[in-house]
Formats: sequence, C-alpha cells, structure tokens
Amino acid sequence: MSCHKRLYLIGLFLIAAISSVPQTAFIYSAAIEYFRSRSLPVHSIPGFSRIPISHKSELIQAAFSQNRFVLLDNKLIDHKTRTLTLRTFDPESGTTARQLDVPATCEYVVASFEDRLWILPRDPNAQSYELIDGIAQKSDIPMFKNHVDQGTRFLIDGEPAYVSPDIKRLAVFTPRHERHDWIPTKPIDLPDLSCEWSYGDTIVHFRGDLPDFKLIRCGDQSHVFLSMNGYVLYRQGIEFNPNASSPDQRPGPLRVTWPRSVGSNEVGVSAGDDAQLVKWSLVCDRPAIVSEITMHSSRQLAKGALLIEGQPAVLIIEEAQPKESTGTIHRFDGTDWSPWETLSFPFAVRDFCTATRSDGQSSYIVVATPLGEAFVYFVDASGIHPLQSKLPHPSLKTQTELSILFSIFVGSSILCAIGVWLLMWRYAAPEYAFGQETVQLASLARRGLARMIDIGLIATSALILGGILTWGLDWPAFLEAINLRVAHPSIPIVRRAVELTAIWIAFSVFVFLLIQGITGRTPGKRWCGIKTVRSTLRPCGIARSLTREIIFYVDSCSLLCWTPGILSIALTPLRQRLGDLVADTIVIDASTRKQRPPE
Repeated sequence: MSCHKRLYLIGLFLIAAISSVPQTAFIYSAAIEYFRSRSLPVHSIPGFSRIPISHKSELIQAAFSQNRFVLLDNKLIDHKTRTLTLRTFDPESGTTARQLDVPATCEYVVASFEDRLWILPRDPNAQSYELIDGIAQKSDIPMFKNHVDQGTRFLIDGEPAYVSPDIKRLAVFTPRHERHDWIPTKPIDLPDLSCEWSYGDTIVHFRGDLPDFKLIRCGDQSHVFLSMNGYVLYRQGIEFNPNASSPDQRPGPLRVTWPRSVGSNEVGVSAGDDAQLVKWSLVCDRPAIVSEITMHSSRQLAKGALLIEGQPAVLIIEEAQPKESTGTIHRFDGTDWSPWETLSFPFAVRDFCTATRSDGQSSYIVVATPLGEAFVYFVDASGIHPLQSKLPHPSLKTQTELSILFSIFVGSSILCAIGVWLLMWRYAAPEYAFGQETVQLASLARRGLARMIDIGLIATSALILGGILTWGLDWPAFLEAINLRVAHPSIPIVRRAVELTAIWIAFSVFVFLLIQGITGRTPGKRWCGIKTVRSTLRPCGIARSLTREIIFYVDSCSLLCWTPGILSIALTPLRQRLGDLVADTIVIDASTRKQRPPE
C-alpha cells in the first residue's frame, strides 16, 4: 500500500469517527435510558409517553412579590456548580427581566413572604440569600423541609413564617436560627375533625383531615381562608398574642379552636388567650363539584382566594372536565357571599393559582395545562380580563431540543462530506471508462448538493401543503389532547393533513424516481449537472432507480447519519454508495461524457 493510500484511509477513518460522535452519544444515552426505565427517550414528547405528561407551569410555582411573578432558574454548569438566575415576569406587559446571577452548589427555590424575597437552598448546609434592592444579601433563614405554598407564607414582626400541618394539627412555623430549622412554635388548635359544622341548613364535614389554609395580607388587614371537602370558610383578621408560653418562643402565637357544632350561620372561634369571639363565614352553601379527572383536590379550594377592591373573593372551579373547565368567583360584601363572575377556561386546564396585588384592589388568576402552558387573567371591579402576556410554551423547549439535535446530526454529516470530498479531490482519480466511452465520476460535493436540493423541494412542498391543511389550527390544544388522549376537533384535522401530506410525499418521491429511471436525473441532479447511469453507461432504468433509493435510507440511517454512504463512496473505485453497489449504478458528470479516440 502506498503512502498516499495509507494517508487517505487514515483521513477517512478520523473524519468518520469525529463526525459520528453526536449519533454515537445519542445512541449510548438512549440505550442507558432504555435499560434504566425500559422505555425509549420519547417520554417528553406528547402522545409518545406511556402516561400523560404533567409539567408544573413556571407561573404556578413562581413566587409573587411587588406585583410581579418571580422565577428562579437553576442552571447546572457541572456536577457541583450551578448558576442561579432570577427572572421577573410582569403579567400585564408580558416582559421578563433578568435580575441577578448567583453562584451555587445546590438547587435553590425562591420564596416570597409578603413583599420580601428569599432564595433558599435545598441543602441545609448551603447559604441562604435575601433579595434587597435587587442585590442578593446573605441570610440565616433555613431551607424548607417540605413544599410550602405561597398562600401560607407571611411575616410576623418582620420575620418570615408559614402555616403547615404538624402532627395532625396546623401550626405556624418560624425559623429557629441556632438550630437552622423551622420550628412549629404557634399551634392552630383544631376541633375534633370527625364532627359536623352547621351553617344554617348547610352541614360541613371535615372527615378527619386537616383543612387547607391561605392567608392574604393587605396593609393592616389579614384575610384567612380554610377549605375542605369542597367548602371554603373565611375569616377577617388574626389575633396575635404577644405573650409567649416560654422565653425562647417568638412573639405572636396564633391559637384558634372550634366547637363541635353551632346551630347558626356563624361559628364561634376562640382566638388567643383572651377567648375573643371572632366570626367565620361560609363562601358557598354547596360543595364544589370535582370530577374524576380533577383540576385540583377538593381540599385545596382556598388557593383560589383573592381580593377585589380590598374585599375577599374566592374562585371555585365548578367543572373540571378535559374538554372545558369553568369557574365562578364568589365575592363578599361584608355580610354575605354571592356569585359574581363566571369564567370559561381554555381546553385541558388542570391547575390554577391566584395572586393579589399589593394594594388589594385587583388580582391575577393563572391557569395551566398538563403540558405547562399558562394563561393569565386580570381581575378587578369591572370584571375578568384575559391577558395576552405568556411565557413560552414548555413544549417549545422539547421541539427546540429535537430541532437542535437533528441539526447537529445533519451538520455532522455535512462536515463529514466536506472532509471526505477534500480527501477525494487530493487522492482519488475521477476518470472512468467503459468500452469506447470515457467520463468523469461526479464529485461528492455535487452529489450531496443534488441530494439536498431534492430533499428540500419535497420537504418544502410538503410543509406548504401541511400548512394550508392546518391553517388556523390550535396547536397547543392539539398537543394537550393527544397528551391526555381525549377527543378534540383538531385531531381529525391533523390526521387528515398527515395522511394527505404522506400521500403527497410518496407521490413526489415516485415522480422523482420515475424521472431518474428514464433520464438519469432528478431536479437536483439536473441543476448540478450530474447523471445516474448503469456501470455500462446505459440509462439506469426505473427498477434500478427504485432499488438505489430504497437503500439510500440505509446509507443515511434515515437521514440521521450519512457517514456509511459517504464512506462507501470514498472507498469504492467507482464512487458507489451501498445503493449503487446493489443496483450496479454510478453517478457521472454529464458534461464530461465523450468517445475515446481509436487506438
């Protein structure tokens, strides 16, 4: 073997190895995923996963402070280091502002306590931060051991606190700095939850479970909401007792007890040590209807609490079916509760939250679908107003990742082709003779360009046809429907569009193969001046044209990795890929075909 031949083969091997790295890495990761979960890595694609995808919307999980939603991105740099990026989302303007970057060694969450923000770690040994004037200042507030809803967080004498279950009771947790933990120092004593509560003709039964709790602070006023089994109770004001039972407890213990039943429209409640009588009211005299496919648990209705013109209101979901969900806002006029506005939510909405602006005059409602798309509504005294502002649809992230992955695969194949073409131009002879005719074999660059033109023509026409057939389609609703596996008007439209587009692609490919079989040229080959013929330089024919194109999908690994076909062209004397070898065809430069002079 000559030195040039060895250099040629080494170059081919290196180019093939380097250009196949993305495909090899993908296959390796897919195999690992399959052996771990016994499923292919398509679980993030709607309609392909074994169970419906359920993404928690960013806005549902976001903190709310200073009339904006606050989101925290944990970007993993390596296995030990992260970068925290804080973003704020203005629901009315739709603008997203980036505030700060903080280095971190673990995952963090952002938590708002009224108008103050903390960034708390998941690791008890990591540093906490409080956001003051847009700057992250070190803080000694401990991490949350469990998830803490925003509606249960508030401030007591400037210190953060939250309400959470604690051994079959609700308690106010405050930070114990010396123990770096949250301690239940302020219990909320509940009655025997197996009893019945009577509100006139309405009986509320807690069935032994703890109620859900939400607190809204507006100025000096506190609004408390409890919910259980489809009912919501409301009370204005919380009595804090400055006398702690022990010196190490922080001021302001909250104590609330209920009797077993009271035969009136109000329930007597003892708050604090002075047993002051406070009043609770029932928001709705019938429980909210919760279907088998629920948007939320019946005990989480309190998270629909909000303020309108400083007065309490509660959003209660009346129906939670896959096709349509509706909710009614009930308002309190100081004496009675009454239905106010009804809102029909978009298709497939399954989750929601509410947030009240700092002045208490208006609020926001955020509803979200299982795929994480969020819709924002502005609520004030004039009614409910849908806002156009949105965060990017989470499924766009998956589509973007797939597009980038496919682009990397195609790009690596193109780089491989360029490298091999340069090697062939330097080391491989292009001449070929059969009988009295001589030709030059088509270069790899021309063949690749011709192939890209043909694929581009077919793909562009298919996209145009598909776009016409699905014009005006609600694609987010379609994705939600196939994810939940429920009927939707968009599904038959897409199915028909796919069928017609597939027929068009098959027809276009057949026409291209027919033209190539008769003339030896497709539109791409004609523009590039090359031609497909038999090794005898005769027309290839329809059967050979069909054979070589079928095997093309083996050469190119279904367009994901073209390295096998490129190497076959580089290593065979007649520059034949696998399809050419099977069909006994070659690709020539049509302008170089001529008769050999007689000897």
